Amino acid sequence: MFKKLVTNLPFNPSLFGQVAFYAGRMKKEASVRRLGFLFIALAMFIQLFAVMSPPEKSLAYSDDYIINGLTTRDTILKEWDRAGSDVSKIYGKFGVTRADIAKLPQYTNTTIRSNDGTDYWTIGRNSLSGYSNVAKQYKNTEVTINAGGSTVYMRQLRAWDIRNPYNTYAAWRGVKASDGSTFWILKDCGNYTQGKPTAKPTPKIEIKKSIKGAPASLKPGETMTFRFEWRNPVPDSLAENVQLRDELDLKNFDVLSPTGLDINKSSGLLTYKIGNVPFSANYHVLEITARLKNPLANGVKICNVARATGTGIDVWSNTVCTSVLNPCVFNPSLPSNSPECITPELVCKLTTGVIKKGTRDVSLTTVATSSNQALTKIVNYSYDFGDGSKKQTVASNAYSNTVNHTYGTGDFTATVTVNYTITEGAKTTAKSSNCSSPIDFEAEKPVGQTKTVKNVTQNLEGQKALESKVNAGDVLDYTLTTINSSAYNKTDYIVSDYIGDILDYADLDQEVMAKEKAVYNKDNKTIQWPKEVLAAHSEVVHSFRVKIKNPIPATNSPSALTTSFDCKISNKYGNELTMNVSCPLVKSLETLPNTGPGASLIAGFTIMSVVGYFFARSRLLAKELDIIKHDHVAMGY
Repeated sequence: MFKKLVTNLPFNPSLFGQVAFYAGRMKKEASVRRLGFLFIALAMFIQLFAVMSPPEKSLAYSDDYIINGLTTRDTILKEWDRAGSDVSKIYGKFGVTRADIAKLPQYTNTTIRSNDGTDYWTIGRNSLSGYSNVAKQYKNTEVTINAGGSTVYMRQLRAWDIRNPYNTYAAWRGVKASDGSTFWILKDCGNYTQGKPTAKPTPKIEIKKSIKGAPASLKPGETMTFRFEWRNPVPDSLAENVQLRDELDLKNFDVLSPTGLDINKSSGLLTYKIGNVPFSANYHVLEITARLKNPLANGVKICNVARATGTGIDVWSNTVCTSVLNPCVFNPSLPSNSPECITPELVCKLTTGVIKKGTRDVSLTTVATSSNQALTKIVNYSYDFGDGSKKQTVASNAYSNTVNHTYGTGDFTATVTVNYTITEGAKTTAKSSNCSSPIDFEAEKPVGQTKTVKNVTQNLEGQKALESKVNAGDVLDYTLTTINSSAYNKTDYIVSDYIGDILDYADLDQEVMAKEKAVYNKDNKTIQWPKEVLAAHSEVVHSFRVKIKNPIPATNSPSALTTSFDCKISNKYGNELTMNVSCPLVKSLETLPNTGPGASLIAGFTIMSVVGYFFARSRLLAKELDIIKHDHVAMGY
């Protein structure tokens, strides 16, 4: 229109009215475009301000962080100096001093990427075992570190590359004055980071084996549970490629559970791949339930020993035994000495009771069992305490006997001989049975820990519960078993369990907690029970109940350094339990492309450029039409 009016105006002066009208419209259009440009410019200013001063994360807290909400170097120093803080002990464990921190700039001075070729190792307050989406290879290489009373865990930074091929972290880069090595402190979380650790303490494995309930004998067809306990007692170390081996006596029993174990059916060799074993204050537990075959010969003794192997590790457990006793095929109409009764067999079991460490007093209890008690008569118990002292003989017809003995320094093995007679018809025969027990005065052993879960709503437990998804409103029962297999009572023992990951999606049942007399600590997200005595050679069971929230939260994780709110709930008490949560569909928004502030700035700048161009064009056209009008009037048209 503009070109048409301008080119035809000299030949047709009557078009001047249209030129004036068009000029007015162009001015109005320029005003509208000016307003649009101002709004776009204002939006760009706000976006630019948001990039320069980003908002705080909606969920910036994680109990895995060393320092939550870390933004400046002064924040680190403030936490270092704060009374009750463990930051100085944690950083100091790795050779970082306050002076090293003070030399850092006020704000982050570098950015590191998890896959840039450097094998970064970082720390956190929680073990990776509590995070369900972390790959097993990183859980297996995690090292447990005692930092002045606080436990932290060192692991590869790549462990957190869960949703993305790599993650980028703003950090402070510093140098230790002690050895000149480089370290990093990650922003937001304060997690100390370094290159791959080289010097590590030499690990070892402690392993022991027992039969649950310690039965002296079993009948054919009955079940028994073998219990394996192991741990790495060396702080800051990692035992690698550990596996449990045991030659199970499959000719005498069948393994019922757990399923999935690698057992050679011909040789009975059990191979259980544990993987890497970091330091642990308590024992890990594996229980295998077996059923005795039927029939079995009377008096058969079943013994075996476990073995743990690994890189530089080859250790054996103690030997455990139990005997098979066939009950008398007894017909009430026949006398008890009838030939139809099996010739009696007697077995015994010697156990140590509570050992008094101060006086080294030991109580020794013998339990005898006969396959036909009616034809068996116990005469006496003869004890050899194994320390060179005089043997002690106790005349008794009872099937159990307890004596006390005080030992000197050293470790010993006590032996008891049960003398008895059996009567078959008119014939009486004198017999004896021996059993022994080591007397171990070494320091108290830690406890064993194991946990199970049951989905009450779906009526699923064990592996079936773990393989199913939990839904909104589901009720879950967790059972914790604490095992004291040592010869000492543990007084004032507190059972506690970290349940932070569970509470992302569930609420504690307060009624069950009240019955259990349990208390929830909000600060460290643990549930704990009152102090109690763990008797020697015993176990205690505790439980708590949670209910999955309804609706299930759709909260996103606070950062790449945590798997909180990852649609899984993980919990560890000896063994790790992980369950999938039926998260709402909105949770899938986490997988959308990244449209962060950089992309928004580019899009906004493009739009502002287009709007600015059309605004400038409208102003130019309006100005040119004004010039034409003035020229036309000046020329007297």
